[in-house]
Amino acid sequence: LFIYDNIGDIKISTKYLIVNRGNLQIGTETDRFKNAKFTLNFIGSQSDLSIPLFGNKVLGTFEGNLDVHGKLRDVVWTQLSQNALAGTNTFVLADPVDWQVGEYIVVAPSDHDLTHSEKVKIT
Repeated sequence: LFIYDNIGDIKISTKYLIVNRGNLQIGTETDRFKNAKFTLNFIGSQSDLSIPLFGNKVLGTFEGNLDVHGKLRDVVWTQLSQNALAGTNTFVLADPVDWQVGEYIVVAPSDHDLTHSEKVKIT
């Protein structure tokens, strides 16, 4: 399955997405998917039925390929240069970024519990 940039926004809601002996390609290196939105929303809960070798709420491949080429970003990750309290909407970053209003970032926790991560919308 190849998803082109010129077909408009795409939103998929699913419990899991497994590429099995096939290819899922979103854009190419020379024709990136950058003008539309591709949203993959995993529904369900951690207690849902798990797929052997994968778990649940997963994007995975089994003898397949996943190839995603979106908008090039100047910085794809950075660190905070000052501590931030949980729930804050202002961050002081170590690097300049080109984030746009309406985009989302995930702020990783300072401990090792990934459930402490926060999804934040850029305002």
